[in-house]
Amino acid sequence: MGRRAEKKRREEVEYNKWRQKLEQGRRWRKRRRKKRTKKKKKKRRHKRKTKK
Repeated sequence: MGRRAEKKRREEVEYNKWRQKLEQGRRWRKRRRKKRTKKKKKKRRHKRKTKK
């Protein structure tokens, strides 16, 4: 392997690492965003017994 080829390869490896990191981050963010919002429970109103 020549010097130039090696340099090119090293650059490519660094770029790939960077891309991987980016992808990972994107995936992670996507996963975080997917979280459903907590549903509020409706407070039960006390039913008053009515006299007939």
